[in-house]
Amino acid sequence: MGDLCVRPDRIGNHCLRKVGWKEVWIWLAQARLFWLGHFYALFNSRASFWLIIPLTVLLLAWLALRARSVAPGMLAHGLANGLSQFIAW
Repeated sequence: MGDLCVRPDRIGNHCLRKVGWKEVWIWLAQARLFWLGHFYALFNSRASFWLIIPLTVLLLAWLALRARSVAPGMLAHGLANGLSQFIAW
């Protein structure tokens, strides 16, 4: 079967746990990466970048960590984006 950390489809939480990361640090690292992926929002809405997005990414990272899958977080992200577009419309 081999080591999960060398398989590209399995790199993630398992590898970080294997090297000794605690759950809370994995959660915060995931949230920070997701937040940085939304850097463009800094130029559109500072309040969104510094308040709404960090709170949202903490929730989405928690969902991914608890479910051991990114699917629930992706679904929640899609629903949140859809809802925000609907409200803005």
